[in-house]
Amino acid sequence: NCFDTYLVDTSAASGMVDYPAGTADYPNDDSKCWRFTCSQYVVISWLTFDTESSNDVLKVTNGLGVETDLSGSSIPSERAFQGNVLMRFTSDSSSQNSGFSFSWVCGPAPTGTAGNCFDTYLVDTSAASGMVDYPAGTADYPNDDSKCWRFTCSQYVVDYPAGTADYPNDDSKWISWLTFDTESSNDVLKVTNGLGVETDLSGSSIPSERAFQGNVLMRFTSDSSSQNSGFSFSWVCGPDTAEMTPVVSSKENCFGKV
Repeated sequence: NCFDTYLVDTSAASGMVDYPAGTADYPNDDSKCWRFTCSQYVVISWLTFDTESSNDVLKVTNGLGVETDLSGSSIPSERAFQGNVLMRFTSDSSSQNSGFSFSWVCGPAPTGTAGNCFDTYLVDTSAASGMVDYPAGTADYPNDDSKCWRFTCSQYVVDYPAGTADYPNDDSKWISWLTFDTESSNDVLKVTNGLGVETDLSGSSIPSERAFQGNVLMRFTSDSSSQNSGFSFSWVCGPDTAEMTPVVSSKENCFGKV
């Protein structure tokens, strides 16, 4: 169903896609496809993105058949798509926009995923702070889903302190949960910190604020029964100052462990 299909040469291990080439806007009623025959992961770093929201859509299908629709003027976060990847862009008969460009790498699974995530979001911790909302919007998350968020923070993934007060002495640093609603025990968010310590979160109670040391992998999996509203949280990749370093010696190196 593509007017043109570009078979991306992944033997080169990396490259770039720019659509449309040059400075002109993409045409109306167009359909273009890019196919990546990568046996591992295709890691996409978006450079530009500008399409007519909801109408001109780039549909990304990973090797497991899971689809992700992208449109609008916001540059998507860096993503890793497992297995062979098909990207299909379609435009309608109205607005023409500047399109999109991205660099890609065909390589091994990002550290910690063990190939068990349909999609892995490589969170840009160079921004120092941000928010995760899953699923985006108001719909419930789907059944049989698996999503990962990987924070490559050399210090802590935190939201610290909550509110406007200064942080106390000799304390740890935190991540701040905004909402949390999953099927208890069955739909689970597993958080693995940089020391390999795992924490399972599920249910409808908002977790207490937490600090996770080092690089952090969050993996959410849902089963084939109930669909719930999911979760959202804010985070900060925080400085490792003397005042904010935990002083209690433990495997987790976190105060307030649930």
